[in-house]
Amino acid sequence: MRAGIRLAVGGLILAAWGLWAGPRLSHALLQLRALRSTTISIPTLELAWNELESKHAAVFDDEDQQAEVELETAAIQEMSLLEEQLVSSIWAQINNTLKPEVLAIARANPDPPPLYDPRYVDPYAPALIQAVINGYGYRRLSAPLPDVRSATSSHTRPERLLSAQMLIERQALDQDAAARILDAALRLTVAQRARVTRERRLSNRLPAPLRNLAAQMHAEGRHLER
Repeated sequence: MRAGIRLAVGGLILAAWGLWAGPRLSHALLQLRALRSTTISIPTLELAWNELESKHAAVFDDEDQQAEVELETAAIQEMSLLEEQLVSSIWAQINNTLKPEVLAIARANPDPPPLYDPRYVDPYAPALIQAVINGYGYRRLSAPLPDVRSATSSHTRPERLLSAQMLIERQALDQDAAARILDAALRLTVAQRARVTRERRLSNRLPAPLRNLAAQMHAEGRHLER
């Protein structure tokens, strides 16, 4: 094969990788990371628990063990509520007039952002932190938490965090709003890591049938359906 033809073929391969194969592989790897977790989430634990009970299988060795798991599950759910409050606090810093446009873009482009640090539970908060620091510098103002009852939203966490990131990258928010978003996003990453650590400890204490079924459901991505 002539050198010119080899160069042309090589160029076509590189272009195909950059425009199609590379991005698709990156997205696939992120999806696999979401499915392959070192912990069992509370949603999959509840799914496995309910399934075993529906089959009238013995889930726990005794009542004390069940009570311990119930208490720890409730505590982890409280930690998850704090995370939702922090996401709602970020969302509250954005003027309502700006939300429809960026929400539409976030829904049309659901791919997660690149990971900045593999220690984080998901890439959304680290990407938002990086965007704030790049656009506004490292300045924090205490972000108020909303009331627990108003912390729920019809918009998913990725939609809200990606929307906030896009507005930060456009520098569409004022300095104080960006500083409060940075504060809430940093607190969110700490809360996520604390929750996952506690979930891992709980996973290790579960009865084998419950732990194995929950791990199987988690590997299948059942936790992403809730």
